[in-house]
Amino acid sequence: MFLDLNADRFEGEPQHQYCHSCKGVIRQGEPTEMVRFDPDPNHDVESLNGLYHAACAKPFLRMHRAMQAMNRFLRF
Repeated sequence: MFLDLNADRFEGEPQHQYCHSCKGVIRQGEPTEMVRFDPDPNHDVESLNGLYHAACAKPFLRMHRAMQAMNRFLRF
């Protein structure tokens, strides 16, 4: 009835990577995107950094491009 979470039992199992957005397993050969936001004191976007499925990453990559464009515009 109890779940055995003994760490030694799972030692030989392969480690999976998970999508930062949908939390699904990223299988070998699937298209992926690594999203990296620069540290920004005004926004907490660093928590969005991570590996995504290519489809899941699209909105975050758009936001990244928009933020870069705004930063270029606002820097005189």
